Amino acid sequence: MSLEEVGSDDETRIYLSKNRSSNKVYEDASKLNKNLFILISVIEIIAAVFIPFLVPHITETTIVLKLVVGFIGVPVVVAAALLALLRLQEHWLDYRTTCESLKHEKFLFLTKTSPYDSDMPFNLLVEHVEALVSKENSSWAKLLKQKKRKNKPHNNSTHRTQLVV
Repeated sequence: MSLEEVGSDDETRIYLSKNRSSNKVYEDASKLNKNLFILISVIEIIAAVFIPFLVPHITETTIVLKLVVGFIGVPVVVAAALLALLRLQEHWLDYRTTCESLKHEKFLFLTKTSPYDSDMPFNLLVEHVEALVSKENSSWAKLLKQKKRKNKPHNNSTHRTQLVV
């Protein structure tokens, strides 16, 4: 069923169009996080595979090989740190869940399936969609607050540094 078939209610068509735009944002964010997660994971795996292969060949005279193994370890550590810091897999799944939930609500609404078979289906759609989007936004707000708390310097007088001249 297309937007035109929903009815002549401009308010409904505008809202469903907005919903489609929001859904596209979540879908794009999900794809980006998924692709970055897979790329960083593949880099980590490929780099890590070489280390156990090269380590047995290290001797006192193979200084270059020691350096190579050390340099190969760098992308492994950086990739692991990025995956932990950016939480790409978690964001990918959160965005995908929100995207699919929005699609599901739209489908139920367009087919006039329960709970949208009531007297005021548009109002119910708005409530459900806004609840989904609000949940996603509050998750981001919570994450930002946590980051601010971690970065906030302590103003405790016992942590003051004195300058000695």
